[in-house]
This record gives sequence, structure tokens and C-alpha cells, in this order.
Amino acid sequence: MDLNQLQAMIADVEKKEVSEAELNEAAAQIRELPVGNDNTKILILYKCYKQATIGDVNIAQPSFISVTDRAKWDAWNSMKGCSNNDAALMYCHIKNCLAAGEPFPTA
Repeated sequence: MDLNQLQAMIADVEKKEVSEAELNEAAAQIRELPVGNDNTKILILYKCYKQATIGDVNIAQPSFISVTDRAKWDAWNSMKGCSNNDAALMYCHIKNCLAAGEPFPTA
């Protein structure tokens, strides 16, 4: 899911500032929800969380030999330019869908 698809996903979500406490609570709840072992879904959550908490990627791109680190870096880098708050809204929206028993959202 690319940045445009993620932004489309929250197009109808009320635009509000997500506090650090709300984001931390969402992260705690996501750890308890059935995300499964789908790497694509895990990377979507990862990149939204990293963008929400840190912003644009700020570390060097890992070597292609480090497959997991490279996948995480590539996912996070795909969020470049997205505001921290929009990324937090995306993350919280996904959490709300999963908590309501809905399938993992797609744009």
C-alpha cells in the first residue's frame, strides 16, 4: 500500500491532532490485535508508526544483505513527505478497524 492509498484511506476520517498518548495507546492495543504474520500488514503498521513518531527516515539505507532491515527502511522511506499527524491518523484508523473486527483496511 503506497502513500497515496494510505492517504485515501483516511480521506473520510475526521482530521484531528493525534496526541502522543493516543498514539502510544493505539500501539499498545495493536500488539493485542490479530494482525497475523503477514509481513505486508506489519510493514504498513511499522511505517505509519515510524513516520508518526519520528518523521521522514533519518538513518542510512541498510545493505540489501540485511533483508529485514532493508524492508523496514524501504517501507518507512515510502512515507517520505507525509505529516506526522497524518501518519498517526492512518495508524489509529487501522487500529480502530482491527479492534472493530473488520479486515485490515485497504485503500
